[in-house]
Amino acid sequence: MTSAITRLIALFDSRLVTLDALLATAVQQQGEEKATALLGARLTPDMFPLGRQISIAGNLARQFTQWCAGEEISTTDSDIATLAEAHAHIAQVRQLLAAVKADDSQLDKVKEMKLPGDMRFNFSGRDYADEWLLPNFYFHLVTAYNILRANGVEIGKRDYMAHLMPTIMQQMAAAQGA
Repeated sequence: MTSAITRLIALFDSRLVTLDALLATAVQQQGEEKATALLGARLTPDMFPLGRQISIAGNLARQFTQWCAGEEISTTDSDIATLAEAHAHIAQVRQLLAAVKADDSQLDKVKEMKLPGDMRFNFSGRDYADEWLLPNFYFHLVTAYNILRANGVEIGKRDYMAHLMPTIMQQMAAAQGA
């Protein structure tokens, strides 16, 4: 049985791979210059642009690694202005995920979380992952996907759900061998 920590690492990592692939698809379809310009695109005026959506998604996964290490949870609210920065940010977070050395007991620990505006609340690791990190991570991942799609990048559910392809291919191969 896979540990919860291992499952969360795999989840964050595979979705970051998807985000990286979505950006590569934008470059392939629209060229480097147009794809770079999309980093400033927004769904609506009151939402962050694509570059910030990528930054926040990566930061949420990075904060999971900080939690696992018992470190202070921090954020870097930087806007990503180039595709090289986006790919580097994703690669750095994936390296941090690969280096996590924690077991599921870490998820039982309670920690105070600090938010902007001097707000604070306590979460166990399980609640932190399930109620805060994952919903926010998916929100920013989906928003990045939607910005790309709204700006003419031809992507669909198969691109968003790419993490399932190994399982689907394995099951198809097994069915053909039966």
